[in-house]
Amino acid sequence: MKSFRPPSAAILLSCLLCLGISRAMAAPPPPPEEIQKTITTFFNLLKEEKMDAAYDIVLANTKIKGREEEVKRLKKQTREAISTYGPILGFEIIEQKRVGMSLMQITCLSWADDFPLRWRFTYYRPGDKWRLLDIFVDDKVGELFDAHPTRIAPEKPEG
Repeated sequence: MKSFRPPSAAILLSCLLCLGISRAMAAPPPPPEEIQKTITTFFNLLKEEKMDAAYDIVLANTKIKGREEEVKRLKKQTREAISTYGPILGFEIIEQKRVGMSLMQITCLSWADDFPLRWRFTYYRPGDKWRLLDIFVDDKVGELFDAHPTRIAPEKPEG
């Protein structure tokens, strides 16, 4: 009968390193720098309570900017969210989804004292420059977790 001999520390360390490298390789690339800069400026301006300037930056060179009613709706929705949950304190990019090479959605979480907000920015690249197609904000941060959470059924009374 053979005896069990645990692997050496060197073997364990190289296994852990390989695991770390494969995870790092699986991580999606960060959003393009131009988009990161725009989103960062947008949230920094919201933090400073400069909503008009924030939307001027994020909507520059978009079709949305020319749709006055849509811009008013976006600003109103943002004002209501900030009024309800508190001023924007900061943000982080939490998800990036791509469809092919030309369509991307970036999801951010903005922080406030009372509650975070979810922001979705959808970008399209028909050539060499990304263009914002849509911006969306809501408070449904629970949807960021598993879509089908396990629920524990209440116990049925006996009898």
